[in-house]
Amino acid sequence: MLEFLEDNGAGYVAIAIGLVVLLVIVGVIGSARQMRRRKGKIREWAFRSGFEYVEGPMPARDLAPIRDFATDDSNTEATATNIVRGSRGARVTLLDLRRTTKKQSGSHGNRTEYSTSTDTCALFSLASPLPSFYFNPLTIAGLDTVYGKLLGGIMAFAQAVDAGPAKQRIPIPDRPGFLLISHDGDRPAPLFAGERARFFDDKCGWSVETEGSWLLITCNPAIYGHGFKRLSKSVVDATNYDDFVNVATAIQQHLTKSVSHEFASDGETVVIS
Repeated sequence: MLEFLEDNGAGYVAIAIGLVVLLVIVGVIGSARQMRRRKGKIREWAFRSGFEYVEGPMPARDLAPIRDFATDDSNTEATATNIVRGSRGARVTLLDLRRTTKKQSGSHGNRTEYSTSTDTCALFSLASPLPSFYFNPLTIAGLDTVYGKLLGGIMAFAQAVDAGPAKQRIPIPDRPGFLLISHDGDRPAPLFAGERARFFDDKCGWSVETEGSWLLITCNPAIYGHGFKRLSKSVVDATNYDDFVNVATAIQQHLTKSVSHEFASDGETVVIS
């Protein structure tokens, strides 16, 4: 038996490696076919819904001058594809945002790592600007639950890593699993006070980011559930586009309704009326 393995071991290793390579190739081909089918379904959905469709790719910065669409030495790519424009209660642009980031590592910074992700986004242009913030309702579970404790640790780590001098986390009463990071001091807090925060209880997995007069909304189907098909982390299947647009528009209207703006010499103050 040992002699047999010694004589044929190299062959079996080669076969095993070949099978792994074959499975990877099949997976890549299958994923590419799935994305092509999805593209066709998005185009059909757009025409059926009275929306304009542009396949792309195009620089995301051409759609809006916001941070997530910018490129620099660390963010090497921000490309938009499957761009859909139209209105369903509010004018909205849907797109797949492909972002590639570069990270230097190693003792001398001589190792470069690239990471690429794709998110389906809903982009709104607001009539009046909102305070700048990032909001992600991760869970309505309390911190005394196992899931709540786990997410609490993740949120604390994210804040420690990502928070800069211009960022601060704003706690939301009775919703410790809701992450609100402000770029504008305490000004976003009234937008998530009391019942306004509870609006997001059934929208865990959605994220909202504002910058000036722009509002960017994404959804993680794996967290959100509600029948959303899971493709990858934050890519929405074409069969769920109606629900995606409807929920994103409801979020946009929720954040902008009954909000007036008072302008003082030191900046903008949000007043909930």
